[in-house]
Amino acid sequence: MPDVISGIGNNSSSDAQRLLDAELKAAQLPGFFEIYLKVKEALPKVLKRQKINSIEEYYAIIEIVSDTTNNLTQNDTDILNNAIRAFELSAKPDPNKV
Repeated sequence: MPDVISGIGNNSSSDAQRLLDAELKAAQLPGFFEIYLKVKEALPKVLKRQKINSIEEYYAIIEIVSDTTNNLTQNDTDILNNAIRAFELSAKPDPNKV
């Protein structure tokens, strides 16, 4: 589901965002605004250190890079793609899964 959080955040009415937020919270999930904020907060942190430190940051950066309407420079895109690649290569396979 790439672009979903960014797409809703950038292209939906505030009423639709509030409705989604309420529905998520009613289902005992983090609300839309909490998720959207975490996605947006991850970008400057990862760009500064040029490294992804957690699975949550990984998914946030994947979301941002996958957003076809993002305003990233080519340099920022390259930094993020390198960080994604490094994080994926550092992931250790689960020995219980075959």
